[in-house]
Formats: sequence, structure tokens, C-alpha cells
Amino acid sequence: MHYEYYLRRVARKKYFEKWILETKNDNDEWNYDLVFVDLDKDCTIYLFTSKEEFLKSEEYMTVLEGLCHDWCTFDGINNDIKSFLLPSDIIEDDDKIDIFVKEQIGDVLEKVKE
Repeated sequence: MHYEYYLRRVARKKYFEKWILETKNDNDEWNYDLVFVDLDKDCTIYLFTSKEEFLKSEEYMTVLEGLCHDWCTFDGINNDIKSFLLPSDIIEDDDKIDIFVKEQIGDVLEKVKE
């Protein structure tokens, strides 16, 4: 299966950027993933996806790693990807997704308020 990838920035905060990573497969099916990039210190990418196969896809992870390296070009930076599978029962509900994200990386999001 071949995928096309499109990145769309939806928010730039003081300490991270929030992107939507859109993927389109051969059947013209779309999937939208949330990607948070921590711009502070370690440049960690936090991926929230509803597609488990993406977490095992080398091509997909390469896209994310490239995204990370585009922002984090300093020597010695530890570029890390932390992945979370969105429960299938919440993928259509933005409010539930927000709650899930805050439960997983609330401490990272708190940095925005500092």
C-alpha cells in the first residue's frame, strides 16, 4: 500500500507546534493524525494516530523523522518519536481526542502557559 503525506500546521505555540499529518492511500481513503513537535530541549515528536499500521510503517516514521530534523538541526539533540494509538471510539470526537491527548502529554502542553 502506498501513502501520500501532507503536513498542515494548525498551531504554533511558544514551546511546540501542532500539525495535522494527512495520509491518503491507494483507495483515496484519508486519515488525519495529530502531531505535536516539542521545540524545547529535546525536539520530541508526539504522534497520535488512529491507524496502528502506521506505527509499524518505516515509510511513515521516516516522514516524521524528517519533520523532526527539519526543526531540530542542532548537534547533540535527541530527536525522539513517542507514539500513541487513538482509541477507535474517540476518533470522530474532537473533545474526546483533546482529553486523551491531555491525559498522555499534559505536562508537555503545560509548558505553553509558562
